[in-house]
Amino acid sequence: MKKVLLAQFTVAPSGAEVVRQLVVEYAHAVRAEKGNRLFAPTTRQDDPNSYLIFEEYENDEAFAVHLSTAHCAAFNAAIAPWIHGGATTLIELVDIESVGGANDSRTLV
Repeated sequence: MKKVLLAQFTVAPSGAEVVRQLVVEYAHAVRAEKGNRLFAPTTRQDDPNSYLIFEEYENDEAFAVHLSTAHCAAFNAAIAPWIHGGATTLIELVDIESVGGANDSRTLV
């Protein structure tokens, strides 16, 4: 089953440009991973220092491989000094269209 996540963090204004460039570079590396289906970094329109990154992996194993990559460790270390709270919040999401499996014939209203 696919793994879908939302990563959130807020950057100190003094690190805004540094983190933006790190995120852009990281996005290219993550998208090249075999099990990655989506890596979409965004910021809030009303707060460009608040990041929301939508991620999708083929399965838990692909996500575990992602977490073990050198570029993941390097990215997290590089942005930590600039992030409020020092870490990213990860929220696991569930695809509501696949609730009950592919053969689920319920109608969602």
